[in-house]
Amino acid sequence: MHQRNSNWMDGVEHVTQCGIPPGASFTYIFKAEQYGTHWYHSHSGAQRTDGLFGALIVKEKDIEKVIDEIGDFIDIPLQHTLTLLDWQVSNSIDLFTRIHSGIRYYNIDRAADLRSNPASKRTYSSDGAEVGPVPYWSGIINGKGRHGSVPYVNSELSVFEVSPGSVYRFRLIGAQSLYAYRFSIDRHTLTVIATDGQFVVPIEVDFIIIHSGERYDFLLQTKNNTSQNDYLIRVVTLEVNSDQECC
Repeated sequence: MHQRNSNWMDGVEHVTQCGIPPGASFTYIFKAEQYGTHWYHSHSGAQRTDGLFGALIVKEKDIEKVIDEIGDFIDIPLQHTLTLLDWQVSNSIDLFTRIHSGIRYYNIDRAADLRSNPASKRTYSSDGAEVGPVPYWSGIINGKGRHGSVPYVNSELSVFEVSPGSVYRFRLIGAQSLYAYRFSIDRHTLTVIATDGQFVVPIEVDFIIIHSGERYDFLLQTKNNTSQNDYLIRVVTLEVNSDQECC
């Protein structure tokens, strides 16, 4: 989101403003001129991996024009916004140290007196791109999800309520730090209508590849089916050799 004439509200610690101390508050005041699906997150260290982020939705003034072009749909951002996060075992301080300590974690010219755990392997995405020194662990949707083999496997999953035979607008936000995800909904296609806050020519897809920071708005045509009420939302990491689904 552009910050014309309000760059001091961009929130970069030690660049545009001082950091917000723990337990304190700060009110951001700026003119939101770009409609669509956006999000906010901490710019301090790796605090985003601890969950310091959230959706920022700017509703369109001329939504009627959009409906005239692509058809009517139900738009309830509070109920149908999904934020994806690659959840880690370590906290943000440990992760930040790991990411910025190439000698320790990439096993490059290790010092003889370096006392540490064995170096982590490099991680790669399915297209061969090197992702980073933090292997994928698990993922969550809106703060809920599965956590591999740890006791959290029985944790509550995020549920999105819809009615049969209707069209809903969903907003998908890639808040993850490193890993791209493949997003899909069982037995449904998705009609993408916007990317990064801008409307596009609608396109029907079976799944969406979403990287860190990206946003997709899609329409979901629910089935008029009384034999099945629940459909699984699948979010799968694109890290090579990982058998972990997100949530």
